[in-house]
Amino acid sequence: MQRSIIARNEPCMEVFRTLQATYLSLMKRSDGFISSYDLTRPQFEVIAALGHTKGLTFKELTNRVRITKGTLTGVINRLEEMGLVIRAPSESDRRSTVATLTDQGETLFEEVFTGHVAYLKKYLDVLEPDERQELNRLLRRIQVASR
Repeated sequence: MQRSIIARNEPCMEVFRTLQATYLSLMKRSDGFISSYDLTRPQFEVIAALGHTKGLTFKELTNRVRITKGTLTGVINRLEEMGLVIRAPSESDRRSTVATLTDQGETLFEEVFTGHVAYLKKYLDVLEPDERQELNRLLRRIQVASR
């Protein structure tokens, strides 16, 4: 028997395919909700990271949002043009730049973030609370093993 057929029938591949299909389905729905606010996913993630903070440095944002500094600069530029974010030199380290939500950005954060949670909740509430905890535990095990 060909190795590729054996590999395709490996039981772990069913888990991988199911996990991938679930992720893609949820991301498609999530992206649809986010785009209804005329935001891209990276813009939403920056707004979500900055919400209820006094601002974050670009380094902190790249770690939280997991995008490159070059991509982050473009995202911040666009959010600044939209009047949602301001940037300023860090008071503690002049070499660093801090991004902060404007009042308009904070208002949008409250609306889009809480709406996004409510939107996704209907898909994730098909699981009982103990099932969600178990799924989280199992997914974290996979995450740790894949680092």
